[in-house]
Amino acid sequence: MATRIMQLELLEDDMFIELEAEETLKLNVVIGKLKAMGHLASDKDYYIKNTDGSILSDGNLLKTCKEDKLVLTTEKDWKPQLTFSGGFSNVEEVSGKIVLNGDTYWMLPFLDEALWNDFDGWANLFLLENILLSDGNTVDIRVLTQCSVLNIETVNAASNTERANKMLRVLENVINYQLAGERLSVNNIHERIDDLSEKMRHYLNTYTEFTWGAGTNTVQIIGIDINV
Repeated sequence: MATRIMQLELLEDDMFIELEAEETLKLNVVIGKLKAMGHLASDKDYYIKNTDGSILSDGNLLKTCKEDKLVLTTEKDWKPQLTFSGGFSNVEEVSGKIVLNGDTYWMLPFLDEALWNDFDGWANLFLLENILLSDGNTVDIRVLTQCSVLNIETVNAASNTERANKMLRVLENVINYQLAGERLSVNNIHERIDDLSEKMRHYLNTYTEFTWGAGTNTVQIIGIDINV
């Protein structure tokens, strides 16, 4: 059955969720699952909004949503402030497409597991675009990184945007080098996801420790999309 990846902002909690769920799920079912897992207050009513503030019916199916980014809020009249990026508060764009980065991420594949919650560090969800494989195909690769602060003064000396942009360049350089050396193609790249993730973590950790005094705890490829 077809699934869809959605990015949600829980407005009052200042938290972002990326979830992958079946396209035929209704939005009220998604809200019910999030409440059952404790990510939403069970005694509150939530309104589902597009990033421009327009409201969606909670009976809508995921596949009918025009955007891949939604806002959940208890405020019926919520509208985005002009300073929001694409309707998301406190979000920087790491690439041309929307890529979330900030303090807290919950990764919920099929709504059944929270991957992490570390308030002493930061996370980024990067999109590495148009990565060339040995067979001539290009792919977009989504990479989740999680960093912990080792030296708060050094980390604070760099802005979120500066850190994200430099980390993106490191990840792109590493993945391009590894793919060129191992001649990976559409047929075999998925078999090497864990190995590629660990190599990116190793090199990125060396960079973040030296540059900002921050350890890179996790780098995980969470999606590879073939461009056609």
